[in-house]
Amino acid sequence: MENADESSLKRGGGRVLASFVVMALCFSLNHGTVSACIPLAAGEFGSTLGSYQLGTLYLFYTMTALTVSTAIVNRLGQKGALVGGLLLYCVYVVSFLIAREAPPLRWPVALFGAVTGGIAAGFLWTAQGGYFTTCATAYAYASGSSTEAATSRLSGIFAVIYLGFEVVLKLLSSLIQFGVCGDKWDKDFLTGSCGDDGRKDSGILTVYIVYTAVAIVSTVGMAFISVVREDDGGQLRTALLPRGRANADDGNGLTGASGDDAGPEQDDLGAEDAAESASEPSTLVDRASEAIRFLATNTKMQLMVWTNFTFGFLAAFINSYVVADVIPDGQVGYYVAIIPLVATFMSLPLGYLSEKTGSKVYAMFSGQVAFLAFILAFVVLGASVLGKAYVLAPLFVIYGLGRAMWEGPNKAVFADFFAASSGPAFANLILQNGGASALAFFLYPSLSVATKEYLCLVISAIAIPAYLAADRIHVSEQSGK
Repeated sequence: MENADESSLKRGGGRVLASFVVMALCFSLNHGTVSACIPLAAGEFGSTLGSYQLGTLYLFYTMTALTVSTAIVNRLGQKGALVGGLLLYCVYVVSFLIAREAPPLRWPVALFGAVTGGIAAGFLWTAQGGYFTTCATAYAYASGSSTEAATSRLSGIFAVIYLGFEVVLKLLSSLIQFGVCGDKWDKDFLTGSCGDDGRKDSGILTVYIVYTAVAIVSTVGMAFISVVREDDGGQLRTALLPRGRANADDGNGLTGASGDDAGPEQDDLGAEDAAESASEPSTLVDRASEAIRFLATNTKMQLMVWTNFTFGFLAAFINSYVVADVIPDGQVGYYVAIIPLVATFMSLPLGYLSEKTGSKVYAMFSGQVAFLAFILAFVVLGASVLGKAYVLAPLFVIYGLGRAMWEGPNKAVFADFFAASSGPAFANLILQNGGASALAFFLYPSLSVATKEYLCLVISAIAIPAYLAADRIHVSEQSGK
């Protein structure tokens, strides 16, 4: 029979897990609306404004992530940063609705939404990562499991929720338009389009209203997660909300909210964090310059640029051209949902391939070839052929394989190649991906379709031998130790 302390620990672990699930649900719902809006930008605002809006989004994401993300999270605390980030994401989502209903304000509203969304993205993932780590540690302590086991369980929960809502919300944009169009929809719901302009406009408007409502509700929900922190004694304290008050520590390191004798709410910004954040901005500016110096002096990093530029330029190619000019009206949601779905399912086979071969070269090569094959099809085939479902859907599956490579093996390669300099290395990952996307979005409106295609083709082709050369350097370095 378990004693009172063991029972209290289990209840505490349950509260931590429940709070983490609420965080994952709210984060994924809100972020899912942003991810679903991104491929709609070019179709909604036109190729020029749509591309500039997304370029602004990625530019401010990159600058924020490289300079002030840690300072913001330290100042607001993990929970405060999560709520604040989702609130700024709401501004980005609602900008689509306002810009559609007020055409004279399209440019300022769209760009302002992009600025706020980019800033939010720049620090939101830092806050999510911090909250994840703290919850995993607290859950491991309360459940008596190892930190590794707790991390695996929580990461699995988050991945399923995050993927699920990204796919559902992207599909929802097409399904809503199909439902609103009703009997005016031509052909079947997968390959048809709305034949009534009035209902078509109403369908798109409904999409933005639903996304705005989901974003706002999920932001409110995030305000009710628990504050989980590590106190000065090294034990873990949970202050359950909305009461916002925590009992005195009962000796097991976890406290709940109940009764009038509860003490004041514990802020998840400790004294040391506050002191550190006061000097953070100059340190973080140094971080950006350190990343650039590392890129200028490290040959392997210079070679890896091409893989990250491939992903950035291809993502911009899809979101500025393909979704607006190739995918038929009303079907964008179906196609863009393929990418995260395939990427998730392919992550396990790619991981298995790397484990069995003892090398990430095969997984990296397969993903890079997938990127190259995707853009090569656009160079060779005409727009009339590419617009057909039996051609376009397999191409998005192929791109999903490349996305799986970039999300998994590519980041693992960075960890392997630059183990002694992980800080500037992963800052470079942000700089290269976000910077390439921003550059491409700003550049594409002034380029012809053929120029964009050949630019992506050249970058994708260079990426393969560049990575193989970087791997050869790494193997040589390891054998010389």
